[in-house]
Amino acid sequence: MGFVGCEPVQDVVMMEYHNDAYRVWKDRGVKDKILVHIDGHIDFGWIADEDPSKLTSVKDRGELDRLLKEKNLWDFSGTAAAKINIANYIYPSMKEGIVKALYWVVPDPVWKKWRQRMAAKNILKHIAALAPAHSKIAGSVFVVPLSGLPCFNEPVLLDIDTDYFVTSSVTAGPPYYSARRVEPWTWPDEFIKSVAQKKIRSDLVTIAYSVEGGYTPVEWRFLGDELAELIRAPGGIDARGKKRAPDMNASCKTPYGNKGLKYFVAGRLSDAVREYSKVLSEDPGNVGAITGIGKVLFERKNYEVALKMFLEACSFDGGNAEVNYSLGRVLQKLREFAAAADSFKKAIECDPLFAPAHYELGRVYARQERIGDAIEELKIAKNCGLDGFSTRFSLAGLYRKKGNMYKARKEFFKGLWFINRLGPSYLLQGLLSVPRMVTRSVRVHQESKNGLKGI
Repeated sequence: MGFVGCEPVQDVVMMEYHNDAYRVWKDRGVKDKILVHIDGHIDFGWIADEDPSKLTSVKDRGELDRLLKEKNLWDFSGTAAAKINIANYIYPSMKEGIVKALYWVVPDPVWKKWRQRMAAKNILKHIAALAPAHSKIAGSVFVVPLSGLPCFNEPVLLDIDTDYFVTSSVTAGPPYYSARRVEPWTWPDEFIKSVAQKKIRSDLVTIAYSVEGGYTPVEWRFLGDELAELIRAPGGIDARGKKRAPDMNASCKTPYGNKGLKYFVAGRLSDAVREYSKVLSEDPGNVGAITGIGKVLFERKNYEVALKMFLEACSFDGGNAEVNYSLGRVLQKLREFAAAADSFKKAIECDPLFAPAHYELGRVYARQERIGDAIEELKIAKNCGLDGFSTRFSLAGLYRKKGNMYKARKEFFKGLWFINRLGPSYLLQGLLSVPRMVTRSVRVHQESKNGLKGI
């Protein structure tokens, strides 16, 4: 048992997929621990895992109705255990008593930005609202920067994602890095010095690379290895190992998949297909590569073939939120709206905090004239971090349809506020790319003024 950064901690477990930490904790027999989760993402998606057979023992009709309304509780499919993934593994850890409290340590660039800080806090509020019966668990979840960690009087579980070093937003959608080169905002040696000042004791540290899904650019994968060395032997690395990146990249099992993502983001679609095809030649069932080719086909408006790719990806990993979301998007384009809604619901079931799925489900509901449901989904998307002019203008239009001109006007002006913050060039781009949305919003504004005059 050592103070991390001051004394050696030998039990450091490395992994590609972060949900393997849950299995490590179970194998080690860990119980009732505080978890310090240092990551650009909370990984606390809700899983509907309550056994519905409990409902048969309820004798009071009012109590039964109340429980049935809590739709986020019940596992009617009987597949809750299979739903554990990188986005939600901390929830079962808390439910099973492995973890008693979660401290989510977000990157400093996130905490310093007001909007990002509020987005992180809104994620916690949404978790608490998912299932009131589990509010005790939600009440044991906190978000802080590293400097805000309290002093712990007991050993903790230390769980680190390498993407912590390169993440500046808790709300960005996958892939989580841009086409431009991403530089770490801090380095392992600086990070370890800060950790050492907090006097954190731990006898088990888990570190995830998270390269496969594009969270950590492959060129910075070595940061995870360097961090592990510093934890096992504090002071063992005299200088930053930035120049060692090319040598250590060779050990990464998915360099091509990550390259494919980078090319896709950069708009180099043919290069992206070439890289994804390399992966599939060696691993025909690689879900990331299959989905990546599907996204390229989607961008090229080849929706029928893209649909086949996303269905194939679902056959390999039906519990993947991103795959189900992508399937829903292509079904929207094919005007299969009921099927698209089912895919978005499946994505939300896999990751309840996946804001884009809530947003697109809201759009489908709006098309189906389910205005109340559409508003609720867009509000959830907003609370989960997808808060911008597009969401606000969409809400404005929905409130207009509902006859609530006060809220329509409020959302409209909030949308304008977001555009104004982005600057004139972005405003021009927005006006050119979404003319119908802006036109609808102007009509909302005019009708809102007329409605307010009559109040």
